[in-house]
Amino acid sequence: MIIYSKRAIAMSFNWIFAIIAGVFILFFAIYFASQFINTGEQKINTETAAKLISYLSPLESGFASGLKPEEINFKKETRTFYTCSEDKNIFGEQTLAFSEKGLGKDYGKKSLAVPIKNKYVFAEDVVEGKKISIFSKPFSMGFLVGDIIAISSKDYCFFKAPNDFKESLQGMGNIRFEENNLNNCTGTKVCFSNDLKCDIIVNGDCNSDCKSNFDYGTIVNKEKGFSVGYMDNLVYGGIFSSSQIYECNVKRLMKRFNQLGLVYLDKNKILKEKACDSDVENVLTTMMDSAKELKSSKEITSFYSEIKSMDLINKVSAIGCGIY
Repeated sequence: MIIYSKRAIAMSFNWIFAIIAGVFILFFAIYFASQFINTGEQKINTETAAKLISYLSPLESGFASGLKPEEINFKKETRTFYTCSEDKNIFGEQTLAFSEKGLGKDYGKKSLAVPIKNKYVFAEDVVEGKKISIFSKPFSMGFLVGDIIAISSKDYCFFKAPNDFKESLQGMGNIRFEENNLNNCTGTKVCFSNDLKCDIIVNGDCNSDCKSNFDYGTIVNKEKGFSVGYMDNLVYGGIFSSSQIYECNVKRLMKRFNQLGLVYLDKNKILKEKACDSDVENVLTTMMDSAKELKSSKEITSFYSEIKSMDLINKVSAIGCGIY
């Protein structure tokens, strides 16, 4: 006869309960630890995103606009994420988020999106690498409207680029220039002629009263499957930016142009009271109306002749009567 000990059964039950409880405790400990790590990682990445945005501030007008390109080097592979909305706030808004690779092959938790205030950053939706290049160029429509800040990380090869582009981009480590043989190019091929082997084609459409054929025109991005219009230094934004961010920033710049236009119209009224008579008001008002109705970057080239007219009127105004 087999006799079961109640004490033995109780001990076995206690052991089973202890094991099950231990498993649950271990599970929750790992879960909450991972959540704590993710939260901490996200916090650090968000702080890094904010620091990157503060790094862009010296590139604004009056500080370092148009100076030599800069490079930011990271210790690990990183991703920066960019968004753009033309409807938020008066001038629209952009955001930046940040992530970097952890100990394994995976990227860490993406940071919260940090607003980029009063800046116009032209980039791909995601810029990836241990090093990113940044440069700034002013964008004017008679008077200065804002600064184009271009950010990139992948390699580019500019084929038969005009001297202005060479001077502006000289020093960017991810860009090389080639004059003779397109086959010598590696990375994304940016051509200033219609070559079928090019990834991005910059067409200059300016034919009269131009410093260069490339004062305005179109950019065809065969690599991404889109085309945009450009004028002035917007050409740099069109080369390095995604279609969505480019179109959004063009419309944001038009909003800023309109607000600045109101300031210059007020200034013109004050000058008229001081016997400064100028016809710049008519041209500027027409341009502001067109800017409000702009639907696509391809309409931007229509401003070129109006800007030239406004510049001429402003230039021939009596001494002290120019509005900019």
